[in-house]
Amino acid sequence: MQPAISFQSISKTYRGTRGWLDWLPGRGGATGDKRALQNVSFLVRPGEIVSLLGPNGSGKTTAIKILSSLITPTEGNAAIAGFDTKGKSLQSRAQIGYCMAEERSFYFRLTGRQNLRFFGRLRGLSHAAVDRDIKRLEPILRHGDLDGRFMTYSTGMKQKLSLFRALIGNAPVLLLDEPTRGLDPHSTKMFLDELRAYARDRGTAILLASHDLDAVDRVSDRLLFLHRGRLLADDTPDEVLRRFSIPQEVVIEVRDPDESFRAALRRTVGDGAREELDRGGGTVRFTCEVEGAETDWVRFLREQSGAHGGVVRLSWKPGSLESLFARFSVEDGDER
Repeated sequence: MQPAISFQSISKTYRGTRGWLDWLPGRGGATGDKRALQNVSFLVRPGEIVSLLGPNGSGKTTAIKILSSLITPTEGNAAIAGFDTKGKSLQSRAQIGYCMAEERSFYFRLTGRQNLRFFGRLRGLSHAAVDRDIKRLEPILRHGDLDGRFMTYSTGMKQKLSLFRALIGNAPVLLLDEPTRGLDPHSTKMFLDELRAYARDRGTAILLASHDLDAVDRVSDRLLFLHRGRLLADDTPDEVLRRFSIPQEVVIEVRDPDESFRAALRRTVGDGAREELDRGGGTVRFTCEVEGAETDWVRFLREQSGAHGGVVRLSWKPGSLESLFARFSVEDGDER
């Protein structure tokens, strides 16, 4: 089966600024060149949701822009549904629905509906077809007033309009850069459910770049973890966490813990437990990163329940994407 997205040995360098003397023969080249991507390769198959993950500046948006033909790679080749994004950019663009991280392409003086009809016509859709898609998507995104001028819309409404534009027309490939930014929790949930349906029922290939780690965790078949322009991992979310040896977490909820309980916890995990009051449940929640086996914590639970009678719940969680992000963010901060 032909991949829906092919990204092969891509490197991208943004050239630094040049003074007018730098263009003279024998003068130096550009200064401050930035390597945004370094020999990155991956595939996305039809019906697959793949998330691009990484700290700011890791190259996620650059990869999306290369696939949408907004910029060209310095090295390597990219293709959408078999169409090269450089040599056959018109054909490749016809295969994608695109949601930008920072939306600047809508016409401010047109209404939302007029904008969608305009971009729909560019894709060969009739106004009636666009309106049918709007009606179908309305319960999912609760769009508000599409007949108001774009310039009057809130940030959330502008984001919803960008999502509408990406989803209309049943494109075989969706490129989504921070699609849930500015959405309320209900709209986010409904949108993510719709993405799963697009992939499952229509075979749509979806590439999602986001800092919304909960959204990434809920819908992704695979994660591509980028750091400083390099692809460090390409696997399922659980396998990526295991590859980087992200510690698992134990969450213990205790009613009225005394100092002897805290001392026993320190003996088990050191001083790394995070403590917070759960006002709704009337308990104190301790979260600890652990390396030991689950059976060790079952034994701890029995001992402490017998000693204090106040342990309400103990839950075992796999390593989190937040912990993965935190590790690389700290490394970047140390470098600066």
